Amino acid sequence: MKKISPTYPILFEFIGLIAVITYEIARFNQPNDKDVVLVGGMVTLLLYLPAVIATSILHYKCWKEIPVDVARTTPGMAVGLLFIPFFNFYWYFVSYEGLAEDCAKAMGSKESSRGLGITLGILSIAGWSFFAIIPLVLIPLGIAYFFIWLLYSLNMVASANALAGRESLQTSNSAGKVNDPVA
Repeated sequence: MKKISPTYPILFEFIGLIAVITYEIARFNQPNDKDVVLVGGMVTLLLYLPAVIATSILHYKCWKEIPVDVARTTPGMAVGLLFIPFFNFYWYFVSYEGLAEDCAKAMGSKESSRGLGITLGILSIAGWSFFAIIPLVLIPLGIAYFFIWLLYSLNMVASANALAGRESLQTSNSAGKVNDPVA
């Protein structure tokens, strides 16, 4: 069993956050300079792209650890439908909140990170909506998003790794490799 590691998504999200903050400050200081807005925006998108890819892979891996009979959607749909414009505003909640609830359900726990999932959905929508054109608003939104995403992701990775450990133990026991403490 290979554990899911959030190292690269965390690193790339942090780099993306720094890029957004830098861009917002430059855009605020020189609002009429089209080069700052265009080139800075393109550089920010390029720096944030690895974060999108890494977090999508992480989200997919976490969904993949939920048993099929418990999961409300497939890992591919959970991640893929996040890339459909406007529909993703709805799907953020299904995917983020659903992962938290389905992980808790699969583990037999009543406590989930549902609130973090809902907050993450709200911040995702706010970051991609009309708020993005208001100068400097993306800085507090980005910082809030980063920390909520970090808490949520660490919780989901821990749950997914626990589920993977539980599943590999069940698989080895059902294959006849019963753990005999006497042997």
